Amino acid sequence: MKRITILVLYSKQWHEIAKIVLRNLSDYVDRHKLVLVTYEYDEWGSDYGYRKIEQIKELFAVQSTEFIWSLDLDAIITDMRKNVLEFLDDYHDFWICEDVNGINAGSFIIRKGSWADYFCDFILDQKGKEKMYCEQDAIKKYMSKIQDDPQIKILGHPSINSVMYKYYPEFPSHVGRKDLGDWVEGESFVLHLAAMGMEQRLEIFKNTPIIK
Repeated sequence: MKRITILVLYSKQWHEIAKIVLRNLSDYVDRHKLVLVTYEYDEWGSDYGYRKIEQIKELFAVQSTEFIWSLDLDAIITDMRKNVLEFLDDYHDFWICEDVNGINAGSFIIRKGSWADYFCDFILDQKGKEKMYCEQDAIKKYMSKIQDDPQIKILGHPSINSVMYKYYPEFPSHVGRKDLGDWVEGESFVLHLAAMGMEQRLEIFKNTPIIK
């Protein structure tokens, strides 16, 4: 049986969203016998993405978990029936999706092992370097440096990261295209509300139907 931990980091400024999202994730891990680990910070700095990688390394060191699913707090599970295991396999160590801007690190899964150790160390080594503003930048750099790394799986859509493109008018060609990551009610597993204001996120989360 694969052991999976969902990891979520957030700051106290996100308290209202945390009440919705963490309840959602708690229901999910109870249903599928996973583990949920959360870290609340007093303040949020520009190093948020790198903190995720640091916590992944720490969890792998102290917990008997095989996989960590890192989720940003602006993502919820909208289909409780789906088991995240269906997106994993025995041949890769890192799973992530692409959106209109390339890979999106708001939701990714990593397997414990020597590859993960090297990968996380590479990402953390980019902190503070030019244009390496977050872990997503560092992951892109890794994928550019080591092209077609066989340990990395780019998941197709719909899978572990979907976006409501109707709220991003700059990308009209993606609206209605679940194959490009547009969230579809009744079909999509995860809804990720990236780059939105807090009130808009709250409103959407409160009114998004969840399939039980």
